[in-house]
Amino acid sequence: GQVVSTTKTDTFSSASATWTDLTGMSVAITPSATTSKILILVNLGSFVTDNGNKRAQGLLLRGTTSIAEGDSATGEECTFAFCGRTSDGAYHQFSASASFLDSPSSTSETTYKLQVQRGPDAAGTVYVNRPGTLDANGGNTVSTITVMEVLA
Repeated sequence: GQVVSTTKTDTFSSASATWTDLTGMSVAITPSATTSKILILVNLGSFVTDNGNKRAQGLLLRGTTSIAEGDSATGEECTFAFCGRTSDGAYHQFSASASFLDSPSSTSETTYKLQVQRGPDAAGTVYVNRPGTLDANGGNTVSTITVMEVLA
C-alpha cells in the first residue's frame, strides 16, 4: 500500500475554545480499493497550553468528520488531551501521539487532518512545536502525520 507523510517544523498557537485546524498537519491519500484500511500515525513534538491547570485538546478528522474521539460523557470529547496541572505551565513541553485505523470505504482522495482547541473552561493558548513561553531552556520541535494504506 501507499505511505504519505507530512512534517510540520513551524510553530502554531491558538487561543480558541472551538476546534481550529492545525495548519500544516493534513495529508491526503487515495485508497486503491474500497476494502483498504488507512492507518493514521500522529506525533506532536510539543503540545501544551500556557496555563498549567488547563487542557490542550486534539481531534483527528477525515475531511470534516471526527473519526476518533471518546464517548459522549462531558461534551468535550477528543482524540487526545494534555493537562499538566501545575502552576508553571508556561514552560511545559510534552509530546502527544495518536494512532487510528480507519475504514474510509472509498477510492476517492481522502484527507486526514488535526484540529486543536484549549479547554473551554478558561482562558489560555494552545501551542504546538514550542513551549508556552519561549526562553533559553525551551526548544522548538517537529510534528508529523503519516497515513499508510493497509490492503485487504
